[in-house]
This record gives sequence, C-alpha cells and structure tokens, in this order.
Amino acid sequence: MTMPPNHADRPILVYGAYGHTGRFIVAELIEKGFTPVLSGRDLGKLASVSAAHGELEVRAASLGRRGDLRAPALPGRRG
Repeated sequence: MTMPPNHADRPILVYGAYGHTGRFIVAELIEKGFTPVLSGRDLGKLASVSAAHGELEVRAASLGRRGDLRAPALPGRRG
C-alpha cells in the first residue's frame, strides 16, 4: 500500500465544512494528504468537525462580510 503524498504545506479552505458535502470533502482531503482549513458561519459546528479530525484550523467567516477570509492570509496565498 502506498502512502498518499504529503500536501500539508498547501492548506485548502473548505467553506461549509460542517455541512453534508463539506464533511465528505474534508475527509477526502485528509485522506489525500492535504490540510483542510475549516470555514463557515457557525463556530460551534466548525469546532465539532475540527475536533473529530484532530483539531484542524478553523476560520469562522460569512461570505456576506467583506474581509472575513482575507486576513490573516493562508500560507502560500498571493495578494
């Protein structure tokens, strides 16, 4: 069995990470060696998903509030 490549240095933001589809995406990213950053409006729901996966980074945000996802920038993000 081969191990998945390690993409831990390339985080991927998953908005809606606590939703039905978001949970599947988070699990698949972890399986593929990526580091998901969990995002959505409900901090409590994000914290629950984070705890289930070993305390992933959480970023509560609303798409309706300008700037919620801008600062601080994710590692590797440009401009």
